[in-house]
Amino acid sequence: MIAVVCAIFVALNAYLRHEVRQRTEALKKEFGDRRKAEDALAGSERKYRELVESANCIIVKVNTSGIITFFNEYAEQFFSFTKEEIIGRNLVGSILPETESSGRILANLIETIFDNPDQHLAFDSEAINRDGSRYWISWSNRPLFDETGTLIGMLAVGNDISERRAYEQQLVYQANYDLVTGLPNRNLLIDRLNHDIALTSRSKGFLGLITLDIDNFKIINDTLGHDAGNQFLFAFSKRLMDVIRKSDTVARLGGDEFAILPVGLPNGEGAAVMAEKILSSLSVPFMIGERELYVTVSIGIASYPTDGDTVELLLQNSEAAMYEAKKGGKNAFRFFTDDLNTRMHERLALETNLHHALENNEFILYYQPQVDVITGEITGMEALLRWQQSDGKIVPPMEFIPSLEDSGLIVSVGEWVLETACREAKLMSDQAGRRLTLSVNISARQFNRSDIIEHIDFILKETGLPPESLRLELTESLLMGDTEATLERLHELKDLGISLSIDDFGTGYSSLSYLKRLPISELKIDRAFVKNVPENKSDAVIVNTIITIAQCLDLNVVAEGVETEEQRQFLAKQLCPTFQGFLFSKPVPFDQFNDLISQNQPATRQASTGQ
Repeated sequence: MIAVVCAIFVALNAYLRHEVRQRTEALKKEFGDRRKAEDALAGSERKYRELVESANCIIVKVNTSGIITFFNEYAEQFFSFTKEEIIGRNLVGSILPETESSGRILANLIETIFDNPDQHLAFDSEAINRDGSRYWISWSNRPLFDETGTLIGMLAVGNDISERRAYEQQLVYQANYDLVTGLPNRNLLIDRLNHDIALTSRSKGFLGLITLDIDNFKIINDTLGHDAGNQFLFAFSKRLMDVIRKSDTVARLGGDEFAILPVGLPNGEGAAVMAEKILSSLSVPFMIGERELYVTVSIGIASYPTDGDTVELLLQNSEAAMYEAKKGGKNAFRFFTDDLNTRMHERLALETNLHHALENNEFILYYQPQVDVITGEITGMEALLRWQQSDGKIVPPMEFIPSLEDSGLIVSVGEWVLETACREAKLMSDQAGRRLTLSVNISARQFNRSDIIEHIDFILKETGLPPESLRLELTESLLMGDTEATLERLHELKDLGISLSIDDFGTGYSSLSYLKRLPISELKIDRAFVKNVPENKSDAVIVNTIITIAQCLDLNVVAEGVETEEQRQFLAKQLCPTFQGFLFSKPVPFDQFNDLISQNQPATRQASTGQ
């Protein structure tokens, strides 16, 4: 029995020892696996921290209350806070600017992230570093959960986009503001005008738009240069800002044109009062460098919805009223009217027809003889533009030449006039067997072309007309600036062999000082002074004075508008060498002018002038 018990005990002991060994091996393996797992986890966490700490971006963790729980090394460097200083502080007020709503915005953001756990919500915000410097950060955010799936906070990854943001803001500024004056430009004005139209439409109130153009601004640019011109525009804009209320908008539409969008005016009378204030404010001169400048403006006013129910119509009609003020003598304001609207449409139709006239070769040239006041010999002719419509009707020049100037077509038409006149003058001179001087009017737009010298030289060579046979007639207003550029261009024309004449002398900005500086060879006495001589003593004195000045400066003189024998005899006594006018011939087409030349023989010349 004892042997049996001992045998059982031995067997049980062996079994237990075997089980212990197996269990021990199992535990060793389990502990080894766990250690490996723990080591792997620790290694993974170490690599994660190394990656996060070395990342070239801002990485921040916050809890659900917005308290910072993690701050990587890049964030430390960027915001100039150490981990010890920043962890435990609220995100708002430490690196995000604190405002009345910033805490609520952060709470809403965390809630939104919790509701969208699979999304990385992005937003841009302003951030501040330790010294108060501000930056723009682009954030990408995702939620953080614990092992039970409970939201514990937010991971935010940020990148500095301050340079990009500044560039974008610069583009926005350039798209909406004028770089010379700092005022809103046309784009921003249109945006605000659209907004005000919508408000006025609902309130049934009054909305006025004021546009203004600086009179003769080109003279400032031409005389003082573009830098001084820009300085003046800046000073002018400041003057406007001083006149209007802070709630009103002043915009620069471009060039020398501005607009004012007043807020809350009760009626058109309020707009008129504002226009009067602007005109009055300009009585004080501007100081640009050491120069004192006096300027005036022409102002147009249009109202919504009477004068236009869209931005385009309001701008168009206020500008139309402005140009009406300019045509009426400048330094004034005008309201848009239905009559003005009718004239504006007529002008647009006229400009369209002028384009067609140029395309369809409806322009023709007439010539008026310039005649020796003693012998009656034709010494030259002035080329005069006429418009012969498709029905044969001849349109008087004063009905379409101003529109050619306003539309800019004067350049293209002027080129055609110069080339055609030179070609026909060459034929007429050849037929006459002597040199005839051709006078052609040149507009300011043509004269200011950068290639005007080369263009005229090409035409002379192309047509074969000798340069000494061409005389260009220039207005006093064109020459008034007397800038170095103008003088240089005039001398270049003279160097070609071309002679220069001042047209309608005495009616514009006459100045004896520029007569001795300009390389001119002729003065033309305007018909306004000639028509009443010799009866009108004042006109007779003016004509005599112009002739005397020309003689003293060794200049030729041509008297325009001579219609009576008494006028011719008066001019002859004053030693005026040349005249043109109906007394000898009205302007006639090319063929008829050739007939005049054929008939203008020495024997008949004296008879035709009573000699």
